[in-house]
Amino acid sequence: MSYHIRFLSGSFELCTTSETLKSHILKNYSIIDSPAQNPLFTIHVFSKAIKHKFEIKMVSKNEGVVYLNDAWGEIHFNEFSFYLKCLVQFIGFKYDAFLIHASSFVHEGYGYVFSGKSGIGKSTIVSFSNRNHIVADDTVFITRINNQFVLFPSSFEKNNSLYEDFPIPLQKIFFLHQCNKTYVNDIQSPLKEHLCMENNFFFELLQQFTVTHEYFTMKSIIYEFAHELSQSVAIQNLYFEKNQKFLSLIGLPKGELNKPKHKID
Repeated sequence: MSYHIRFLSGSFELCTTSETLKSHILKNYSIIDSPAQNPLFTIHVFSKAIKHKFEIKMVSKNEGVVYLNDAWGEIHFNEFSFYLKCLVQFIGFKYDAFLIHASSFVHEGYGYVFSGKSGIGKSTIVSFSNRNHIVADDTVFITRINNQFVLFPSSFEKNNSLYEDFPIPLQKIFFLHQCNKTYVNDIQSPLKEHLCMENNFFFELLQQFTVTHEYFTMKSIIYEFAHELSQSVAIQNLYFEKNQKFLSLIGLPKGELNKPKHKID
């Protein structure tokens, strides 16, 4: 079985023979029914007698493999999705794609990203937005087009949004904190870079690696993207109650949200 999964403006191909995994993919991933172009890369999923629950490896620059422990009677989908995200991110670096743990919606033509760990309130934030303007609920791609940072929806969730005008110019990134009042404050470097890095899926995987030359190489790639992102896009802390009060902070001061000065191609 082969599926074309959304990846930026194109797709990647996910191949598997697992019926259980097929159901998970159809339920949770963003499938492109009629791909307009050949996939940018391919990922195979196989069952194999291995020591750990999962193993991931690169076969070539455009082809990767996820091995599942064939002793398992049931796939642990959350863990599988994490490793698949890491592999997609690893390949995606050459496409200048940065996969971040975040929700996002569009306001007046610009994308707003809300990042943080599981349970912090990312889904709550976007639930107060017009459903037609939701970009992502849990993960979002950030990349660059004509030196401008833009958003694409995630591959790894069934996006119920009707919003399809991609790419979206990225206006702000908020790191979420639950609080008994709602306010924002600025974040200074190097904390901005650190927060962007630690909410990238591959960086989370790197923390499990033995420190090697390859470790430092990958960490430097992630840091470089995070640094350039933090220098180009406003990044703030958002302390919020679980209500709509935070919406009054979007776009302040008045007139900040303007139409794009140039079209993104």
